[in-house]
Amino acid sequence: MDARIRIAGERKYLTVLCVDLQRSTDLISELDPEAAISRLEPALNAMRGAVRRNRGIVSKEGGDGLIALFGAPHADDNHAVMACQAAAELVRRIGQLNDPGLHVRVGVHSGYVVAHMIEADLSSIYEAGGPAVHLVKRLEGAAQAGQIIVSESCQSLCAGLVNFRPLPPKRLEGFSAPVPCYEFVELSGLTRWRARSTTGLSSFVGRAEETALLEKAALEVGQSGKILALVGTAGIGKSRIVHEFEATLRQKNWQVLEAEGSPLDQAAPYSLLKKLLQSALQIVGFDELAGQPGAAEAPGHIDLWPAALRTLLDQPPDDARWNEAEPLLRRRAINEAVRDRIGKAISTQPTLLLLEDLHWIDGQSETAIEAILSLIADHALLVLLTWRTENAPEWLTKLDVRKIWLRSLEKSAGKELLDALIGVGDHLDEIKTHVLQHTGQVPLFIEEVARQLLDRGVLKQGGRQIDAKSTWEALGIPPTVQGVIASRIDRLSRDDKSLLQLAAVVGPRVSPQLLAAVTGMPAPQLQSHLWSLEILDFLVESRWLASVEYEFSHDLVREVAYDSILRPQREDLHRRILAALERNSAGRAEEVAEALCHHAVRAQDWAKVDRYGGMAARKAFARSAFRDATEYFQIAMDGVDRLPHSVAREQRAIDLRAESRLAYASLGHIEQWFAIGRDGEARAEKIGDEGRRLASITIRAAALNFYGT
Repeated sequence: MDARIRIAGERKYLTVLCVDLQRSTDLISELDPEAAISRLEPALNAMRGAVRRNRGIVSKEGGDGLIALFGAPHADDNHAVMACQAAAELVRRIGQLNDPGLHVRVGVHSGYVVAHMIEADLSSIYEAGGPAVHLVKRLEGAAQAGQIIVSESCQSLCAGLVNFRPLPPKRLEGFSAPVPCYEFVELSGLTRWRARSTTGLSSFVGRAEETALLEKAALEVGQSGKILALVGTAGIGKSRIVHEFEATLRQKNWQVLEAEGSPLDQAAPYSLLKKLLQSALQIVGFDELAGQPGAAEAPGHIDLWPAALRTLLDQPPDDARWNEAEPLLRRRAINEAVRDRIGKAISTQPTLLLLEDLHWIDGQSETAIEAILSLIADHALLVLLTWRTENAPEWLTKLDVRKIWLRSLEKSAGKELLDALIGVGDHLDEIKTHVLQHTGQVPLFIEEVARQLLDRGVLKQGGRQIDAKSTWEALGIPPTVQGVIASRIDRLSRDDKSLLQLAAVVGPRVSPQLLAAVTGMPAPQLQSHLWSLEILDFLVESRWLASVEYEFSHDLVREVAYDSILRPQREDLHRRILAALERNSAGRAEEVAEALCHHAVRAQDWAKVDRYGGMAARKAFARSAFRDATEYFQIAMDGVDRLPHSVAREQRAIDLRAESRLAYASLGHIEQWFAIGRDGEARAEKIGDEGRRLASITIRAAALNFYGT
């Protein structure tokens, strides 16, 4: 792809952490430079380690603190939680230094930043700027020693996963109003599913087919078991289906062993295996190890099993041989001991072994899980796995399991979900149609957009009232959804991502011919990238008359991709698209006048806004689309008013107002009709144009004839 088309620098919604050593100057003021660095370096190392362990990057570093970014350079839908965990960890690590002079204060905030890479001779730095960075510095400055203060946006993103204590709103330098903030208390310890379910679950709709497949598999479990996997993109509803199914099996006297992968634990060895062991130990005892399944397979390791289990549970091994054993032997003992406990637990009754979110599995648990899955050969065991399509470890994709691919809800099911969320009534049909189109009928996205509409007051609870002044822009991008989609986009190859961003600038419907004209990319190469984006469910091929075009899988994908592009780059891309459209539509510009006008506005090419806005207005008027005509006339008039002042500009402005009068008259908008005549008259007087002044007076007089009728 042409390097000029690639996006350099981006707008990103992420979480910023700012940490500083309190009163550090007092600690080093009387020390020489080397001693000063040595005094503070252990604390800085603790900060860096906590940030990097929790998938953050250090953006800026001073002598006594740093600024870290979470969700950059690659977006991460868990950025706020990871930042909070990093904050807690760095406070703990510095406390463990046992240096009474070292005290830190921390601020954490989630928001939009302008992020870009700065390349130096021997290094590169990923920097972020904007109000979000200023706010997090102020939050850090307001914190006490050992305190972590977070913003309201960060607190909202962490709901259920982190416990906070509300603080009085703080007056911070540079902010006109008091800023709501919270104090970090602790991680809640809840799984993502439990955290979400504590806030209340929406109606379970549209998954009868998938549920039937799961129930059929359960009926087929006998002397041997089965393995199934639910696979789909983030937010598609994997967890909801498996937990509804789990509840059904419990009623049928099935027992359940379960563990969930977590981004918070992905860096911790054996974290998923530990959760699975804890689930098994609720059924079977800890010490009854000899003679159980697995012993015959590893007679030389069984004596290490108790120590292996204690180690996995973060308990002292109480066996000197454990510390002397080779690492490979210890790993084998851990895997075998856990398999033994699970084999014992599932030996008495049908069991559902539920392993969720395996895209976040830690590396050490992988081989153990593969060994545990072999238990289906001689146990009444139904193994149910879930993972995201976009970032699953390679070993998962190679498992010989039946995969159930989850797709978006059917429109009828999506509407049923919205009925439960915002109410029923004919007056809500239009907004429901918009929400379903906006979200692509992805269950999580439907819920979050509906919640945002309620929170912003666009809808009253139960759908009893709609704020008529609100616009469809209120649909927006909920921060919870933004992170999910942005993380998918950031996993694309560089060229695929740039093409998706370019397509987002083009519009909801994209032609390969236009993309080729803008990028200069050969057709086979362009088609390869389009197929890649289609396979990954970003674009959908559609037939429009005789031509092939592409649409976004839903509006939110386009909005997140578009929103990531910096304003100057957007303007440049709109300018390139406008030029390509003009070339492709030479001699038939009226056919695409609306698109030409749109890109002219976004490119801030005001002369072309006048030209194509007027063209689109006349086209709409000829089709009796009077409301559209008035909107395009207004766009054209606004464009003219942004041109350099001249007599010719004023004449054009007056002529557009005169031309638009019939559209306003046809709608019965007498007040606007009168206003354009009055404005035209005033402009004509200023430039001494008597003919246009008289014409404007006539327009105003005609409008007056209709007042009161």
